[in-house]
Amino acid sequence: MDWLRRILRPSLAAAKAPLADGQAMWRMASSCTDPKDFARFEQSIRHRFHLHRRLAPHAIPPQNTPRRQDEISLLATDPKVAAGFVFHGDGVIREAALKALQGPIELPVIAYGMLRRLNDWSPEVRAAAAVAVPRCFATTDKAILAPTVWLVLSQAQSWGRWSGSHSPYERRIHEKQGDTTLRAGGYAAFVNMVMARTDLLALLVDRLCQTREGGTTQVFHAMSRNPAFDPFLVRIAQQARQPHLRAAATYGLLAGKLNWPLGRKKQVWVDKSLGQSRLEPEFGTRPLTNTVAPEPILRHAFADRSTMVKREAFDRLTALRHLPELAPLIDDCLTAFAETPVPVLRSRRDYLAKVTANPAGGRAEV
Repeated sequence: MDWLRRILRPSLAAAKAPLADGQAMWRMASSCTDPKDFARFEQSIRHRFHLHRRLAPHAIPPQNTPRRQDEISLLATDPKVAAGFVFHGDGVIREAALKALQGPIELPVIAYGMLRRLNDWSPEVRAAAAVAVPRCFATTDKAILAPTVWLVLSQAQSWGRWSGSHSPYERRIHEKQGDTTLRAGGYAAFVNMVMARTDLLALLVDRLCQTREGGTTQVFHAMSRNPAFDPFLVRIAQQARQPHLRAAATYGLLAGKLNWPLGRKKQVWVDKSLGQSRLEPEFGTRPLTNTVAPEPILRHAFADRSTMVKREAFDRLTALRHLPELAPLIDDCLTAFAETPVPVLRSRRDYLAKVTANPAGGRAEV
């Protein structure tokens, strides 16, 4: 029976441990400042303060276990306990902790724990989080939210429990707790809530332009869903450190639209009579709300040090070659890249020269 004792050890130890100290949990949360440690913090605080689910005899209903009642009562006496109990192993206590969170969140790791509850395995906890997040989000300082929202935007599209598609049972839970926003919209509603905070949006764009770390593609795609992102595209196209971001912003500005993956695939038939098909990723798209003069954007892109950005500039210039104001730029590019050793640029330069010399031929769009 050693295997059973190993499984039950955390719950049995938690039942004998003293009640968690709110100040001690707050100090532990205050020491977790690196966003890379946020995902591991839940396991650490559960182990340190024995925040595990309590196993009770079958004769006692789970919601009436004395230990659980003591911890729920503790939420009313010590507000700092609610911040730590967001990471509790007992779903009933996580739900109660989320309901107890009323004011602005003061620590980034607590904000991350609250947002992670939107993807909790328990529908009751998800419903409580969907009400608590909008309540606390609007009053929380932008500096607290920025590292947390960055992590969530880079991860949360893969979360499968808040997509906005719910069973009748889950819908009744959300309606009972008063959620009408995040339940209906899921990930898209959360992105819109983030983009509505202009101060937070400015911090996220600053990080997009300055960082060399990973996760920028997911954040860019998430922010592309909302028109509030459009005024920042010129800055990203010119100042972002990562070339794929500059190329994506250049495409959006010159194509007049932004695309983002929806995280699912659709079946496309190759030959339906033979039953041959393939799966292709689905993309969302929307038009830009502002327009820019294409020539300055193109000239800046052709002067970029990255081949990726220059390749995108060639594609956009080929698509827009019929605009009269771009004729001087086309001549300059054909001359400047006549001897380029880069194959992807040389082939695009040659194609641009071909379709320019024969306007009736070539593809209309690239």
